[in-house]
Amino acid sequence: METELDKKAHEYALKNASRFINKTLAEAYIAGYKAGFKDCEDNILISLPQKDIEYVDLGLPSGTLWSSDYCLIDNDFDIMAFCNKESYKSYQNVDNLSLPTEEQWQELITICKWEFSTHEYIKNQRSYWPIKCVGPNGIVIRFDSTGCIKSDTLTNVHKTYFWLKNKNNNFDKQVAYIDCKNHNFSKTTTLFCGYKLPVRLVK
Repeated sequence: METELDKKAHEYALKNASRFINKTLAEAYIAGYKAGFKDCEDNILISLPQKDIEYVDLGLPSGTLWSSDYCLIDNDFDIMAFCNKESYKSYQNVDNLSLPTEEQWQELITICKWEFSTHEYIKNQRSYWPIKCVGPNGIVIRFDSTGCIKSDTLTNVHKTYFWLKNKNNNFDKQVAYIDCKNHNFSKTTTLFCGYKLPVRLVK
């Protein structure tokens, strides 16, 4: 036998069912959208191809091979018009790649001979400061100045930056750094992970 409480519960359900169903469906839609976006983002990062990467043996004690130049990364939709060679990427877009560690960068600084130029050169309406890294076996690779991109503006063009592999979860990430103009090494420094830097790889 239906009680008065049963009647009130039934009336409440009829009045509010559509509201609860709509809310549940909306939450499910949002959750599905976020999951799909995350999957898409992860797939882009994982499948990010690397073009024409040549690795060089400099004769380092660790046996580490360094890419001969800054790497041009496919799907670089935000590459600046003046950068025809190297791609500038934020850290989260290259974290899955074989970036050099701080230890590998310090080995390169310590073991190799570095040759700085006293003159800048102009390429594609942009100034560069050349710098050569000579390995123990005499093989040379270059680390010309790159600068970094902050808010779509290239800054510090007389300095070399590229990402290092980071284990911390901070917004500031370790980067390799050379002041090419003043011939000054600072083994590492930190920059905001949202800035865009060139990519150098090791294996």
